[in-house]
Amino acid sequence: MLREIRPDLELFRYKPDGEIISLVRKAIRKLGKKSLNYGQDGLIKVKPIFEELDKEFSYADIRLALLFI
Repeated sequence: MLREIRPDLELFRYKPDGEIISLVRKAIRKLGKKSLNYGQDGLIKVKPIFEELDKEFSYADIRLALLFI
């Protein structure tokens, strides 16, 4: 979504480690399409991902990873 608003923004300098991106992606797949995991805007909520990853990563790290998924 941020890329749509600011296509000129260079996000890759902030790209997290590939492992966290992979783990967040897997968590999203595991959580599936259950509506309680998504907000009214249709975007996945961070808390279910945080809990699925056993609170191993911060909300900030998860949000950052979501920018690259």
